[in-house]
Amino acid sequence: MRNTGIILLCAGTSLVLLCCRKQQEQVTHFTRADSVTHQYLEFKDSLMDTWNLLLHEDNSRIAAVKRVIQELQASEATDRDFLNALMGRADQLLRIRFTPKTLSNTDVIEEYDFAATSVITEAIAASERLPDFASRQQLQEQINQIRRHDSLLQAYRLKYDRIATRYNAFLDLNKEILKEIDKTATDDKRPLFHLAEE
Repeated sequence: MRNTGIILLCAGTSLVLLCCRKQQEQVTHFTRADSVTHQYLEFKDSLMDTWNLLLHEDNSRIAAVKRVIQELQASEATDRDFLNALMGRADQLLRIRFTPKTLSNTDVIEEYDFAATSVITEAIAASERLPDFASRQQLQEQINQIRRHDSLLQAYRLKYDRIATRYNAFLDLNKEILKEIDKTATDDKRPLFHLAEE
């Protein structure tokens, strides 16, 4: 019985050693190309996430402006034709908004920013001219929401620019490896908002 215990102990120890050796052999080694691929995909995800957040804020800002215009229409204290035209311009913002591809065209950015700013400014000014504006808490809250969304939108533009700047530098630094990973990667430099604002 004692010999059987020693044999079992030796067999158990041998199994443990074999398992440990197999685990050591399964260690994975990453190449520079693997690392570059990982970073490349992370940059792409970050750019897309930030772009989507930026669009969400802009959509929310436009929706808040439209709610202000609708509340003005319900008050009947402001010229109906003016408000209808203002609502049409607010609706048009979604159609003239820039995309990641049109971002390099400063005229598109300037046209959109001018149109959005003028609709927002006119809607707020018309609201503040209402005789009972001070007592209209809901209208004041909508205007505060517009301002919050506008502030967040600017923050997301800056964030997008920071990520895109690092992404573009990454593309330059890793040109050769990226050609092996994705042949279109080196042509994928992203334009920046600040270039459109200079």
